[in-house]
Amino acid sequence: MYMETKALAAIKAGDKSIDDYEKASTSEWLTLCLALDRHDRLAGTGYDTPSAAWARLDDRQRAIVRAADPSYAPAGR
Repeated sequence: MYMETKALAAIKAGDKSIDDYEKASTSEWLTLCLALDRHDRLAGTGYDTPSAAWARLDDRQRAIVRAADPSYAPAGR
């Protein structure tokens, strides 16, 4: 299981908050922000829009975002 998947499960269970993962790698952080629909947390990452963050993710990370939100589409966000 990947870090992002474990983190999402912990956050959704209430065991952790997104703040507990601020030291994650950039792509891990972007994955969490998009999967949790926390676009406000993209500020200061260098990927300040959901579209820019999405472009930074690899296919595995995009799949994690889509698993969390099957209707996710970065365009226009």
